[in-house]
Amino acid sequence: MAKNDDELITVDILKDRLVKSFQSIPNKQDKSSSIQVIVEQLNFMFSNYEKLTPEAQKIADNMFDEVVSFAEDTTSKLPDSVQTRQLKRLVRGSKGERVSIDAHMDDLEKPRSSQTAFFIKSREFFKKYLQILMDYMQDIVDNTLSGSAIVSQLGLFGVCVDELLVAFHLSNRGYVQQAFAHIRTIDESVDLINLFKIDQAAADFWLNEEDWSKVWKELKPGKVKEKLGSDKIYSELYHFFSSKGSHPTWDMIRMRIKKSAQLSSEKRIQMSISVGGTPAIKEAIFSQLFIMISIIRVMSAMVSCFEKYLNQEEVKASLLTASNDLSDFITKNVLELLKTEMNKEAIEEDIAYFNKLKENTTKIFS
Repeated sequence: MAKNDDELITVDILKDRLVKSFQSIPNKQDKSSSIQVIVEQLNFMFSNYEKLTPEAQKIADNMFDEVVSFAEDTTSKLPDSVQTRQLKRLVRGSKGERVSIDAHMDDLEKPRSSQTAFFIKSREFFKKYLQILMDYMQDIVDNTLSGSAIVSQLGLFGVCVDELLVAFHLSNRGYVQQAFAHIRTIDESVDLINLFKIDQAAADFWLNEEDWSKVWKELKPGKVKEKLGSDKIYSELYHFFSSKGSHPTWDMIRMRIKKSAQLSSEKRIQMSISVGGTPAIKEAIFSQLFIMISIIRVMSAMVSCFEKYLNQEEVKASLLTASNDLSDFITKNVLELLKTEMNKEAIEEDIAYFNKLKENTTKIFS
């Protein structure tokens, strides 16, 4: 599509902008201010590169290496000051080495332009079964309902849906630790939903007690799991979510650290800490899988608590299909991807764990 000539930035516009910037410098003898004007001009040109005329683009291309090299050399000799620090950041930005908050915000806000087959498959599962979950919830609320347990359960189901949406969004963008924190909230919510089904007094207490410290003491996650007699695997998963996502532990930090293959000029080990998500492949795989498990756990709890408002033939078929789809996903996608992406010795324990998980899907969703 042709550019609108009215929107193009010409060489004359660049010249006029540069002159005005120089004229605005209070102290014309201040070298750092002059460099800052030049670097800002360069940043302006490259941030608006598509809007430049061909002649202006040529000037920008010719300026880049020379201006950046000159600015780096000059700023290294300037005394430390607020302006010098700001100038160094501008130079770093011109080289594409400055952390861009705009880029991170865009990554969270924009749809993913491309995804691997693994994430495409997980998205298909997520969309299919979260829609079924929402359909069941609508079927339930079409009825006249009352009682503290029912009000609490429906509210918690709403929390679960929101947490699932946020966890999936974050996981798909590499924010797996944050996704784990939301998955943990789902785990806690499902436990409360199941408890309120068998203990009306607990629902009354949870809903009406104003002193939250008393509620926490009686109905904190570990206590609820004890009351439910939950399988050990639930506690293991809960600990995993807590240490990897909800609490600032060394396990959480370790996921962000990457060791360089090269030593520094002083022969020291070099490390980098990621911002804007984590590069940990294994955890990225896990987060997607646990989101799938969470959907089915929420669906199972909903069916168990509100079975008389649902079509039993339909829900039994949905849960069976979901369990089979998850088992297939673990076999064809999770385990295969782990074998491909991870060191064989380092991942053997995880492969054994997920084989066990696949064999016990029925128990997990009960």
